[in-house]
Amino acid sequence: MRTNARGSRQRVTERFHIGHRSIQLIVKAMTDDAARDRAIQILVRSLYRDLKAQGFEDKHILAVAIELVGKVTDQLSDQQLARRA
Repeated sequence: MRTNARGSRQRVTERFHIGHRSIQLIVKAMTDDAARDRAIQILVRSLYRDLKAQGFEDKHILAVAIELVGKVTDQLSDQQLARRA
C-alpha cells in the first residue's frame, strides 16, 4: 500500500508478463523490517509455487527473477542520475 496525498492507504499491484501469461502481485505496505523480510520470504515461496503450478519451467522463473533485478537496477540508475543532475 502507498499513502496518497490525503494520507489514505492504497494497494500496490504489479503485473508481470512472461510470454503470453501474466501474474499479478498485490503487495501491502509494512513498517516493521522483520515483518517485511518474512513477507518477502513468503511471497517468494508463494510465487514459485504458483508459477510451477501454472506450468512454468525453471527457466521461466529465472526470467522473472532477472526482470525483477533489471527493474531494481533501472530504478537505482535513475536515482543516481537524478542526484548528479
